[in-house]
Amino acid sequence: MRAAPAKGGLNKRFTITWAAAAPAAGLVYDVQIKRAGGDWKAWRDGVLGLSKTFRADKGTGTYSFRARTRNAAGDTSLWSLGAQIRVTR
Repeated sequence: MRAAPAKGGLNKRFTITWAAAAPAAGLVYDVQIKRAGGDWKAWRDGVLGLSKTFRADKGTGTYSFRARTRNAAGDTSLWSLGAQIRVTR
């Protein structure tokens, strides 16, 4: 996981990257977000892409992201180490 830039204002576009290469055949990526003070929630499920831009949608604070791979049978890898962004005014 990588988030760039690591810090920015409310209108900043952050690039969240969860993979360096497409998933192996039969696999997809699931990506979760943890907003400031919240719990892990689905952000992108079943995707083949490697990254997505993000704008803070719940105000200032720290947002965390993590990813895993999943196959059609529902078997998953462990969650990746997280990446964080800090959103300021």
